[in-house]
Amino acid sequence: MKKFQRLILILISLTSLALFLIYRHQYNRLRHVLEVFNFFGTPCNVTELQRSEGLLVEHDWGPQPVWQEVDSKGFIYSAFLQEKHKVQGIGIRHASVAVPKSCFLLFEDDNKPSKNKLTVSKILEDKTTGFLAYIYTCQFTKNDKRPYAIAFKSLSGPKFVTTLLTDNLDKKFSFNSTICLLPIASQFSKKSVIEFLSFHHLLGVESFIVYYEQNFSYKLMKLLKNLSNTLNMWINFYPYNLPLFVPKNFTNILIELDCQLRTKNQSKYSITLGTNDYVVPSLDNSKTTILKIPIKKFCLNHSNVNRPMVLQNFDSIDDFQFNDVIKLNKFKSLNYTKFVNVFDIDCVIYRYEKCERGIKTKTDFSMKRFSTDLTRSTLVQLLIHEEV
Repeated sequence: MKKFQRLILILISLTSLALFLIYRHQYNRLRHVLEVFNFFGTPCNVTELQRSEGLLVEHDWGPQPVWQEVDSKGFIYSAFLQEKHKVQGIGIRHASVAVPKSCFLLFEDDNKPSKNKLTVSKILEDKTTGFLAYIYTCQFTKNDKRPYAIAFKSLSGPKFVTTLLTDNLDKKFSFNSTICLLPIASQFSKKSVIEFLSFHHLLGVESFIVYYEQNFSYKLMKLLKNLSNTLNMWINFYPYNLPLFVPKNFTNILIELDCQLRTKNQSKYSITLGTNDYVVPSLDNSKTTILKIPIKKFCLNHSNVNRPMVLQNFDSIDDFQFNDVIKLNKFKSLNYTKFVNVFDIDCVIYRYEKCERGIKTKTDFSMKRFSTDLTRSTLVQLLIHEEV
């Protein structure tokens, strides 16, 4: 009798498991159909989003940065109120131009700018062009008021160009993580942008700051802004309009600085990446340190337009040194308790680029674990169906 009861229990368990698997399969199919139907069942949806003239809701990261020429061969991009009495700015100057010694702060309801001491820290130099990248630090002691703008120029000079300040001192943490996307150096590819955003959003990244040059599609920018609320994804676009040629590493370092200062006190983590960099949970915990993420390079051998780049290129360079790393910014967030994201665990960056002939590689199919979710994501589906 006991054997019979045990057999019945086993049969019931197997039946329940089979029904659960069938239910899960049908649920996933239905979810996919509903996602597609939501966008493609009403053909005018995407078109209306592209034509929309309504007000778009974006996260307030402060004044929009823009390169301004403050004097001969001197440029400022952005400035931040870092502490109660300290302002820092990001800029470029030619080596032949003297560095300013003073800074001028503007306060509300005060017509006269306040002159203060300026210190300058060189962070990078390009001997070919003669340009240097700087961090400007302005210290002030004016009561409890906070300035709203700064000028790094003598009042007697031909120009007095002010830069609006970003004040994050009283901001509360809004995001678990933010990725700052570097400008696309070569020909614009909407496919690379969409796949990059979709993949990292799947891993729990909530916020993106996209720095762009003139080669970025306004049509795609507008569509992503309009879709951001539906996708529960915050996206901000900032121009990077430096009117002179500097090496790529200049651009990367300056944007890394802007990203770090801009996201401080507002995002638990922030990192600056290119569209060919993918943050992936590490399968080997020994490779990652807390604030530096190692880079694993993959050869970009295949470019099927109907398939995500990371799901068709699996040849990694056979290099166990992991000498190349990308800095991860981690800010204190005592009151921030949102869900765990990819930066809370050990991770590695997969970088996809063209490889030299004959380079030693090995096959790595670890990205296939994201195949279903990435392919079914809304933006990738829009891309596949040529609706974007």
